[in-house]
Amino acid sequence: MKVAIIGAGPAGITAAYQLAKEIKDVDVYEASSSVGGLAKTIELWNHKVDIGPHRFFSTDSRVNKIWLEIVGNDYEMVDRLTRIHYKKHFFNYPLKPFNALKNLGLIGAVRSLGSYIIQKTFPIKNNGTFETWVTNRFGKGCLIFFSKHTAKSFGVYLPAN
Repeated sequence: MKVAIIGAGPAGITAAYQLAKEIKDVDVYEASSSVGGLAKTIELWNHKVDIGPHRFFSTDSRVNKIWLEIVGNDYEMVDRLTRIHYKKHFFNYPLKPFNALKNLGLIGAVRSLGSYIIQKTFPIKNNGTFETWVTNRFGKGCLIFFSKHTAKSFGVYLPAN
C-alpha cells in the first residue's frame, strides 16, 4: 500500500513518521519550500522570525511518547509562562479565574461572569467557528482575550466586545 500525506507541518510529519514504521511507501507533499508548517522560523528582512509555536507542551501520554522517541535526551526543559497583555494587565494563560477577575476589575468581572453564566445556560449552536467555540466555552466576554491574537496569527477577526 502507498500512502500520501499532504502537508509537512507537525501533524503531517508525525503521521508520516508513524505510518513509515508499518508501511514503507509513504510520501509527504508540501506546498512551501520547507517543512514545519506554522511551527518554523523564516528569514524575513534579514531577521529570523518565528511564525508559530516553538515550544512543545502536551499532557497526552501518546504524544509525549512519540516526542521522546524522536528527540531522546536532546531537549531542554523550561518553565512555561504565557500571559496575555490586556489594558495594562497581564492575564495568565491558560486563563485562571481569580487572576482574570482581579485584573478585569469589578465591572469587567461582573460582565464576564454574567456572560459566562448566560452561555452555559443558553449555549449558541456550534457552527464550527473559533468564535463559537470560545463563546460557548468561556462566554462572549472572553473574546477580548482572543481577538487580537487570532487576528494577528491567523487573520481571523473576532468581535472584541
